[in-house]
Amino acid sequence: MKSTVLISSVLAQENDITNYRIRSTYPDAVRAAGGVPVLDVGGDACECAAHFDGLLLTGGYDLDPALYGEPPLNDRVIIQKDPR
Repeated sequence: MKSTVLISSVLAQENDITNYRIRSTYPDAVRAAGGVPVLDVGGDACECAAHFDGLLLTGGYDLDPALYGEPPLNDRVIIQKDPR
């Protein structure tokens, strides 16, 4: 049986439509490795984890180091506001 891999997604709200988005490269990579990709559309992470063989975290915005009382380590850290 093939392994199922839960892939995290980005929630995007446009007008009255909610979309969950990921780059196609993520499920393509899971398929290429012999797995079955499944898109995460929210829910309890602990409850969901019990139903999958793996988890692929696709990333997101950099966390602002100021949240932890620290300055950015270099100029490559890009802090953006979450558009949600």
